[in-house]
Amino acid sequence: MASFFSPWNTPFDPDEILADSSSVLTKEREETLEGNIERPLGRISSFLFLGGVLIVIGAFGYYAGLLQIRRGDAFFAQSQENRFLTRPIFAPRGIIYDRNHIPLVENQPSFGILFDRRQFLEQKGDLGPLLNELAVLLEKERRFFFEIGFPENLDIHASPSRFFISKDTSVEQMLRIATRMEKLPGIQIVERYRRVYTDPPAFSHLLGFVGKPSEAELTRDSSLHHEEGIGKTGIEGFYDYELRGENGNRIIEVNSRGQETRFKLTQDPQEGSSHLSFNTPPTTPF
Repeated sequence: MASFFSPWNTPFDPDEILADSSSVLTKEREETLEGNIERPLGRISSFLFLGGVLIVIGAFGYYAGLLQIRRGDAFFAQSQENRFLTRPIFAPRGIIYDRNHIPLVENQPSFGILFDRRQFLEQKGDLGPLLNELAVLLEKERRFFFEIGFPENLDIHASPSRFFISKDTSVEQMLRIATRMEKLPGIQIVERYRRVYTDPPAFSHLLGFVGKPSEAELTRDSSLHHEEGIGKTGIEGFYDYELRGENGNRIIEVNSRGQETRFKLTQDPQEGSSHLSFNTPPTTPF
């Protein structure tokens, strides 16, 4: 290594240039220009630091043993209470076209807010705070919820088992509710498709309409769901099976408090078959 010379013509290494500026140069050190760069820890400080580290490690070990050994059975029993539910993903219905391949009806994505009494009871919810929260999120008066099915005396057992609070919820309202699901016991967000007809006055008597299945229809066809729309009359009713498509499924894990923790898509929905219909008369100006 190359050597340098101080003003006193004393050779020293380049590493010695980093002398501690705060050190006091004695007459002896003036000859070497060497200072104290660092001061070693004392024995007491070292023992105190080592003792603190051992205490922290011991605390972690104690709590790990407490969770795994002493309370392991309790946590295992709680995890066994978790269960898996299958929720349908409704398929979009097929499109009905005229002979010129002009669509007479279309599907628009829609979100519905559903109340499930069984889920509400499992989550041990309180109906009063729930209605207050929904009134703020949906921007509705409290009277609105009593009109759609909630009992005014707040007796949850007097309410219907499952019903829609809102069928065409805006995206903004849906997002607000989705971020507050942990504080909304019994509430589910249902993804659906809404049928939009291009000219209802002209073709409603031929196309028919879509509605909620009746109890008799649910009993006759086990693949139907309460929240699903099926064809009732006209072409919608006659070709309902083909237009309906095939619903998908998702598996949802629910913890012991009835809260949804995660889900896994198991089957994609298959859109219904499209159909060609009648000739539409040309539009002539008056």
